[in-house]
Amino acid sequence: MCARRSGGPSRPSSRQDPRQLLADTLDRRIVELRLWLQENAPDTAEMQIHLDADTSERAYWHHGYLVALLDMRELLKGRKDRPH
Repeated sequence: MCARRSGGPSRPSSRQDPRQLLADTLDRRIVELRLWLQENAPDTAEMQIHLDADTSERAYWHHGYLVALLDMRELLKGRKDRPH
């Protein structure tokens, strides 16, 4: 799953503190993903099947978490602002 931005505030200046830039980028992604989930899958907050062992949902959750970690690694290396 990937939240895409269709508009919104301009990107921060590259002169900004790198830690603040990363925090702002993460905040923006969190807001975008929460909005996407509210619009497209509002029941996910109650449905936590990914916590059950031996379910495909658990595997998909781990895959999504892996993708998030890879995205963060790229962000920390400064390679991309939006990996997907």
